Amino acid sequence: MKKIMIVFGGRSSEHEVSLNSAKNIYKALDKKKFLPLLVAVSKEGTWYQIEEKTFLSKAAVLDAEMNTETPISLVSFHGKTSIVNMKNFEKTAFDCIFPIIHGTNGEDGSLQGYFKILNVPFVGCGVLSSAVCMDKEFMKTTMSDKGIPNSKYVVVHKEKPATYEQLSSQLGATFFIKPANAGSSVGVHKIKTADDYKKKISDTFLYDHKFIAEEFIQGREIECSVMGLNHDAKAATPGELNVKHEFYSYEAKYLDENGAEI
Repeated sequence: MKKIMIVFGGRSSEHEVSLNSAKNIYKALDKKKFLPLLVAVSKEGTWYQIEEKTFLSKAAVLDAEMNTETPISLVSFHGKTSIVNMKNFEKTAFDCIFPIIHGTNGEDGSLQGYFKILNVPFVGCGVLSSAVCMDKEFMKTTMSDKGIPNSKYVVVHKEKPATYEQLSSQLGATFFIKPANAGSSVGVHKIKTADDYKKKISDTFLYDHKFIAEEFIQGREIECSVMGLNHDAKAATPGELNVKHEFYSYEAKYLDENGAEI
């Protein structure tokens, strides 16, 4: 039986979303083939190995509430990486890591680089693709450079903010603003007027020093996952989202049970 370390939580604004994703993975995992090892990263950055009961009851991981849990570290020794219990220094071997930390330090190549250094197999994208796809400026630049059609956009930096008039003249009266490095629609706002922009820009800048202003396109919401290696990748069946909110916002995704249906 393979031991799979599921790593979740983290210090990003998507901490709570990560816990929900980890629970979905845990429930879907074939327990006859895989033994899950649950590793929670607190909002302060401490790593804990926790029990199923604690895991399923948590909406967020805070250091102050983890007094009975086991703080751990990953240590590589003679080419083999183990979980080390920081209380008694016992080692636990494992076979693979399933990282499900969302947002910064989870999907941006940082965690992937750490696992690469430890020489540990892990699920998901590698360092470069994670970093490029996480930063919307570099993602858009890469797409445009390779001739992949995408929406018009403008990169706005905190030290040199643009006005609504400047952006609307390039993108149209209605556009979106999105933190360059964030996911789960955190800090994303649909802008229709100069007053909208004035009210929302400070929230978007909470999550990054730059954001993407992107033209609004009236279209359909289609999602599609891809599994496998680069030379043998397979796409899943696409799913269309019927969104009940004005757009597929954080609220529609995670807070409103009826916010969207597939």
